[in-house]
Formats: sequence, C-alpha cells, structure tokens
Amino acid sequence: MCSQPVLTQLDYNKTFFLQTNALAYCVGAILLQEGEHHATASKKPKLHPIAYYSVTFTPTKCNYDIYERELLAIMKALAHWCSYLGWTKVPFTILTDHANLIYWKAPKKLNHRTARWHADLQEFNFKIKYIPGKINTPADELS
Repeated sequence: MCSQPVLTQLDYNKTFFLQTNALAYCVGAILLQEGEHHATASKKPKLHPIAYYSVTFTPTKCNYDIYERELLAIMKALAHWCSYLGWTKVPFTILTDHANLIYWKAPKKLNHRTARWHADLQEFNFKIKYIPGKINTPADELS
C-alpha cells in the first residue's frame, strides 16, 4: 500500500477493480486499475490504487450480520465512486474475501434491505471475484 506508485492517475480506457472489506465497525475500499503492461507475457500487470475509502458504521449497522456488512461495504464504495463506476462500458471487477457474495445474482432469500441493495446493484456493470483474505490485506488495513 505504501510502495510506488502510491496513487496512479485514472484512465477510463482501462478496467476498474474495486477491492472491499468490512469488519465489525467499519469499511475499507480501494479503487484500482492495472498498471503498465510488461514486455514479458508471463508476468501479469500489477494493480495500482487510484483512490482509498474508509468509513465507520453507525451503531445500527454494526449489528448487521457479516453478509450484510460485506454487501454494505460494496454498496458504500459504489456510492462513493459512482461517478467513475456508473458509466463503464467494460464490466469492472469487485474483489472481496467474502465468498458468499459471488452468488448475489441468484439470491434465494432477501430481506427488505438486501432486496433494495440488489435492485441498486442492477445499475452497475460488474462481476464479483473471490480473493482469499490473506490477499485482501490492503482493504483490510483500511477497515
């Protein structure tokens, strides 16, 4: 998180990545894009941060279960960076360490809150990718 480049310039021609994490009391999120491609095809481009976001939950939201807090982290990050992510032609990728969020497109049971969030998510062009918790440390450190 502190290695160069700490922040990179936004480029609308590159795919966005949104890395999120929620703990009991707060949310951490990072908006990322791929860096410059290397000459060797075997080396994958490194993701570089564009912006950081962190916010604490209200006492009511601290009582949400872990699934709802992780989904709330995504919702807060999308609301914060809506001007960047709302108009992407290429789907951006949400990176999360909560594997249950991968199944958001076919939910079995929704309460009123998650049903509203599910409807709001339909406005964005994205896919969710699970990453292990040990790889999600930058967003974890913000939360």
